[in-house]
Amino acid sequence: MFAIVLVAGVVMLYVAFPHRGQDVPALPWVGAAMKKTVDAVPTIDQR
Repeated sequence: MFAIVLVAGVVMLYVAFPHRGQDVPALPWVGAAMKKTVDAVPTIDQR
């Protein structure tokens, strides 16, 4: 249960800040790490 809540919190944090192009307040390195991770994951391009 703890792992599920932790993953949900990370997703909410990503959607609230880095996905919208903003830095995470007081923890800018977290946003940079999230952006780097998302860029490394392969995605399907929508045409």
